[in-house]
Amino acid sequence: MQISVDHFREKTIEELESEIITLKNELLELRQKKVSATVEPEEIKTCRKTIATALKVRREKYLEELVEKYKGTPIHKLPKKLRPKKTRAQRKALTKKQLEREVPKVWKKSLKYPKVFYSYSE
Repeated sequence: MQISVDHFREKTIEELESEIITLKNELLELRQKKVSATVEPEEIKTCRKTIATALKVRREKYLEELVEKYKGTPIHKLPKKLRPKKTRAQRKALTKKQLEREVPKVWKKSLKYPKVFYSYSE
């Protein structure tokens, strides 16, 4: 019996945990019946798929709770699961603020001699 994802999304994490336990027990019963009686392989397959969808929804809900908990915290203080997935080079690169900074000598020179814009009219 395939259960829809919407059915699982309506439930809380605790309800999902109990549902997963019952589904696993059902799978165990099907495997035991398979030894003694004839059981359709499709039944076992659908049972395994429903367990997988329930586990997936439970994980999604868990991550949503984590996102809410850590909302507004800086990236370097987030758990690794919630950090943005980038390449190593992108993670190690300088930030925009760091790139825009100038050495004091260059900064003073730019203040002393600002860039002059020339315009002409015809």
